[in-house]
Amino acid sequence: MLALLLLAAGTTLAHDVAEFKKCAAISRDADRLKCYDNAFENAPPQDSEASSDDLRDDPIIATVTRVSKKSRGEHVVELDNGSTWEQQFASSYFPVAVGDKVEVEKRRFSGYRLISESGKGYGVQRVK
Repeated sequence: MLALLLLAAGTTLAHDVAEFKKCAAISRDADRLKCYDNAFENAPPQDSEASSDDLRDDPIIATVTRVSKKSRGEHVVELDNGSTWEQQFASSYFPVAVGDKVEVEKRRFSGYRLISESGKGYGVQRVK
């Protein structure tokens, strides 16, 4: 299936499969995701007007100043840069605490991902 998607995208199959196998062997979630993102960004753009730079912003690296929980279970994280992020889907396990360094990065296609110090990532949306 992956091979068909790569061929449809017009990428060089042998190079991409080797890149994806390398990424699949990475155990830490955040590092594996970055590897996949880099592999896709190195693929030739399909539209001459669209480039990978248009799809990505620089990640935000900040310290957590407050963590709260909404009535439906979504966690809300305030950062020292003044931004506030809300978890998109409630989760009982959320290893983010005041004082932790976190990274918020734009996802390739839509939304944002907050990555905890443990490397676990959560879909978030910006509240403030």
